[in-house]
Amino acid sequence: MSFTSNFALATREFRDNTATAYGFLETFAGLGHVLGPLIGGGLYQLGGFRLPFFVSGPLTIITATVAFFTLPTEKEEQDIPRDYGQLIKIAKIPAIHLEQVAVWVGYVGWSALSPTLGGHLQNVRYLTRSALSF
Repeated sequence: MSFTSNFALATREFRDNTATAYGFLETFAGLGHVLGPLIGGGLYQLGGFRLPFFVSGPLTIITATVAFFTLPTEKEEQDIPRDYGQLIKIAKIPAIHLEQVAVWVGYVGWSALSPTLGGHLQNVRYLTRSALSF
């Protein structure tokens, strides 16, 4: 649901350059998918099954807290010009970096947990292989 809201915010904030804003979001989502298993595997080797959860949880809370205090309110949004035409101008907007970090942290967390969770679910009693596929 948070990724849907990121795209909704990008559409609302960058009406004239929605495709560029989506490109930024998708780029950092892709980086999260690529780096997530690497970081998650390293955390798993360092601290076992729980460490990736203990790292991604606080990072998500920190990102949400920063977003809560830094994203503009309705009154502030009316003062923002809608003519950000170039990629460089969009990159200079502080809120876009926050969205990039939020998407990256989310995807790293999901990607880090995916490879490790399957092996542990096989040890759960009364869980068939067909149930694991869902």
